[in-house]
Amino acid sequence: MKLKLGLLLGLVILALTFISCETITEESYTPPISDSVILQVQNFTIYYVTIYVDGYNAGVINPVTKDTIDVSYGSHKLYAKADGTDIVWGPAYVADTNYFTWNLR
Repeated sequence: MKLKLGLLLGLVILALTFISCETITEESYTPPISDSVILQVQNFTIYYVTIYVDGYNAGVINPVTKDTIDVSYGSHKLYAKADGTDIVWGPAYVADTNYFTWNLR
């Protein structure tokens, strides 16, 4: 009797699991939104470049290199300035994405 009750209970749990499953298709799948944005900056210049995110200094990128900066998810305004010069890039805008590449030439 205990074996039959356990088997019946197992079948009920299995049936409830299948009933609550949703089939995911390409059209219905939405990737999860991260709470941060990876900002990749590629500096193709000979200058050290200071990156500004929403007016705040986010760091310096070395000449002819790339680096990443993590910022919070949302809309951001980017500027860059070549150190010791009047050369500037931007504004560039980031919105509704988890990954953004900015090429500085």
